[in-house]
Amino acid sequence: MFSQQEDPCVKNFWVNLLYLNNYVHWKTECYGVSWYLATDMQMFAFTPLLLIPLALNKFVGLAVAGALFILSSAANIFTIYHYHYGPTYQSVGWVDPEEKHPEQYAVWIYAAPYIRCQVYIMGLLVGYFMQMTPKLKINKILNIVFWALSTSSMLFVVLCLYRYNNNHELSLFGRAMYSAFSKPIWAIGLSWIVVSCYYGYGGITVRRTKTEKMSQNGKNTQDAWEAEEQAIQKSLDKL
Repeated sequence: MFSQQEDPCVKNFWVNLLYLNNYVHWKTECYGVSWYLATDMQMFAFTPLLLIPLALNKFVGLAVAGALFILSSAANIFTIYHYHYGPTYQSVGWVDPEEKHPEQYAVWIYAAPYIRCQVYIMGLLVGYFMQMTPKLKINKILNIVFWALSTSSMLFVVLCLYRYNNNHELSLFGRAMYSAFSKPIWAIGLSWIVVSCYYGYGGITVRRTKTEKMSQNGKNTQDAWEAEEQAIQKSLDKL
C-alpha cells in the first residue's frame, strides 16, 4: 500500500483533474483504468473540429472525418512498424524479438487519443446519420444479411488472433493491420446493431433492451467494469 506521501492519487491529483493522466505521470497513475476518462475527454475537446464542418457542409464534414481517420490509422501502423509492437495490448502470444520499449505501448497506442479517435469518429458519424434521418426503412432480407455480417465481423476480431495467442508468429504487417483496423471493424458491427435497433429492426434485441431490468443492467455495466480493477488491486495489496 502507498503511504500518504507516496500515494499517487494525492501527489498527482492535478493530473487527473486536468485529464492528462494518460500522458503525465502515467507510470504512477492513481487508478489504472482512469486513462479512459482522460483519453475520452481529450477526444471530446477536439470534437468541434468535426462537428463544425458537418454543420456547415455535410460533404466537407465527411471529408474532414475521412482525413482524420486516415491520419489516425497511419499513425497506428507507423508506430507498430517502428517499435515492432504486438497486435494488441498485453499480448499473451508470440513476442517479436525486435520489439522496442514495450512499456511505452500504453502511451503510444493503447491510451493515445489520436489512435483511439478512429472509433470515436465513427460513433459521431453514426450519431449524425441518425439525427439527420428520422425514419429509415430497411428491407427484411437486407437486415438479416447485415446482422449476419455484423456478428461475423465482431467474431472475426475476437478469434483471428487465436494462433498468435498460442505462440505462433504473426508478421509485422499482420500485427499492424490488426492494430489499425480491428477496432474499426468491431465498431462497424456495433454501429449496425445500434442503427438497426434505433429504427426498430433489432427484433428480440430491441424488446429486451427496452425492459426496465435490462436498461438498469446496462447502466451498471460500465460502473462495475471500472470498479473491478480497483477492488482486485486492493485485495492484492493486502496479501
